[in-house]
Amino acid sequence: MIMVTHDQLDALAIADRIAVLRNGILQQVGGPEELYLNPANMFVAGFIGQLRMNLLPCRYRGGDTPAFEGRGFSLPAPAALAGALGNAQELTVGFRPETVEVHRSQTAGAAAAVVETVQFQGERLICVMRLGDEPIHVSLDARVRLDAGAAVWLAVACDQLHVFNRDGGERLSGRTVPAPEAATPAN
Repeated sequence: MIMVTHDQLDALAIADRIAVLRNGILQQVGGPEELYLNPANMFVAGFIGQLRMNLLPCRYRGGDTPAFEGRGFSLPAPAALAGALGNAQELTVGFRPETVEVHRSQTAGAAAAVVETVQFQGERLICVMRLGDEPIHVSLDARVRLDAGAAVWLAVACDQLHVFNRDGGERLSGRTVPAPEAATPAN
């Protein structure tokens, strides 16, 4: 059966395979988990998921401590990118709101941020934070207590970062998810 919907949350919930179109052009085809964890480009990254992927313009800085540097922030970059990316190359780095670790004190590898809003949503808190000059969304367990105006430090594991070409929007590197294993029937 083929179902056409603009509600990507319904598609994630019921589809075996999803085709994402933009202006009539196929962007990506795959299972829900594949599209969520491995978006082919910035459009799919920003479209799939209840909260869109945070997409931040930055430059890659190589060297002994590679980093993605944006307007007022710096995030550690995977050392494996050293040969693939040119120094000062303009990119977009992306990460999902639920992959952010929030620390209340300065932590190595974490970037300073300020909590702007906190929305209680039952089992989750949805926070808008300011990372340098960039607003980002962070999804946290509701047992975490944060107040608007609080200074925090944010860390995102390198294996949770997605790197996109800023011009064309295609993904250059990032998390990959293996194909799902076939279920083995019980004897």
